[in-house]
Formats: sequence, C-alpha cells, structure tokens
Amino acid sequence: MVRWRMVVVVVVLLGSVGLAPGQLLAAPPQQDQYVISFPGDSATVSAVVEIIGTAAHPNFNSYGVLYSPGAAPTAESQWTPIVFGVEQQVIGGSLALWDTTVLGEDGQPVVPNGVYTLALARYRDGRTEPDLYYVRNITVNNEDVTPTPEATPEPLPTAAPETPTPIPIDQPPTPTPRPTPAEAAEIPSDSAPEEPTLGETGDEGVLDAIPIDIGELRNNFVKGARWVIIVFVLWGLYVIGKAIVRHFLRTGEVVPRITPPWRKE
Repeated sequence: MVRWRMVVVVVVLLGSVGLAPGQLLAAPPQQDQYVISFPGDSATVSAVVEIIGTAAHPNFNSYGVLYSPGAAPTAESQWTPIVFGVEQQVIGGSLALWDTTVLGEDGQPVVPNGVYTLALARYRDGRTEPDLYYVRNITVNNEDVTPTPEATPEPLPTAAPETPTPIPIDQPPTPTPRPTPAEAAEIPSDSAPEEPTLGETGDEGVLDAIPIDIGELRNNFVKGARWVIIVFVLWGLYVIGKAIVRHFLRTGEVVPRITPPWRKE
C-alpha cells in the first residue's frame, strides 16, 4: 500500500508541473549559443582577465578565444589565440584566462597598453568556417603593473688621454731666393758681386764648384783604350779575311799550291 501511495504522489506532482514522466528523466536539450558575456564592449581590463561566456551547439566541435589590436575587427587584423581547439562546451562559464601582464624575452609586455578586440570562434562538425562573436573597444591598462627595472651597470672610469711629447725635427736650411730681374735692376753696380775666375780658389771658386773624380776619369780612359784595341783587331781580321776571299775567287784555291823542291812539274 505504501508503494502505491508513493506512485500516486509522483504522478500528481508531475501533473501539477505539466511534465510527462519521460521528460523528468530525459537530458536537458543542448543549446545553440556562442557569446562572451564578460568583458563587454568598451570595457577596461588589466592583469589577468577571466573571459566568461557560452560556446555550445548540438553539433559542437571546438572553440577558441583570440585577441587583436584595434577597436574593431578588420581585414588586416592580426589575431593571437588565448585558447584554441577547446573541445569542451561551456555554458555561462569561464572560456579562457587572458594574462595581459606577460613579458616577452626582451622584457617588454606581450600585450602593451592599448585598445583591443576579442573574438569567440565556435566550430561545428561538418563546417570549416567558425561562428564568430566580437567584443569591441576593450582597453588594456596595466599602468600599476610595472616590471622590475634591471640594474644599470656603473660606467667605467674614463682614462685621461696622455699628452704626447713633441719631438724636435731638424728643418733643412731655407735657400736664399734669387732676386727677380726687377730687383736685380735696382741693385747698384757697386754692390754687384764679382764673378769668380778660374784661378780663384775657395768656397766661391768655379773649380771648387765642379766636382772632378780622378779615379773615374782613369777608369773611363782605360775602357776607351780597350775598345780602340778591339776595334783595330776586328778591322785587321776583316782585312785578312777579305784578302783570302779575293784570292779564292781568282785562283779557285783557298791556299796557294806550293810545289815541293824535289818534284818538278
């Protein structure tokens, strides 16, 4: 009797809420929705931002959340994924965590302060193009989050330049310029220098002004004598040879035939 009473109570309750017995045990229908509920358009964010929304569909495949510099999406937008290829549906929950304080290898923030656009891309089975939802004009402001400054090395002391010691250089004597024709005409005849003669000696004599090498003259004389002797020898050989050739042409013999005294022709 107790069991039957429980069945009657359940049937009455189901009838009162207008649900069939099969609907109570059935799974809730899957939603067709893709939206970012936080942050909204024109919001200002900083530090780590939790992006909340929904990405669901009966033929759900995956979703991704991306950002791009600029107040609105354009054909030239450069999209950077925050998460991508997530195969778990989300309904009114956390889609991704966007850390806007990450620093790059050069010590500069990966997401500098500025205006950005968020995009939710939902993929469905059998389709290559995603369903897109945009959040525009999001301002990232991390002014309070300053990176630790690197220690600046102290500059090395500057060495004082040494003053070079000047080295004296002997200058050649400056030659006395010769007077121009106009200046020579103005010099009186009484002050004109006397011309040196061959008999004068000293620093101003003509013979002292002309260097004479006796040894060089002797060598040149010997060489000239040798060449004269050689020329005479060559000339004598030429005369002898010429006489022999003429004799041959007259007699037909190179050497005259000499008959021995004991033989008579």
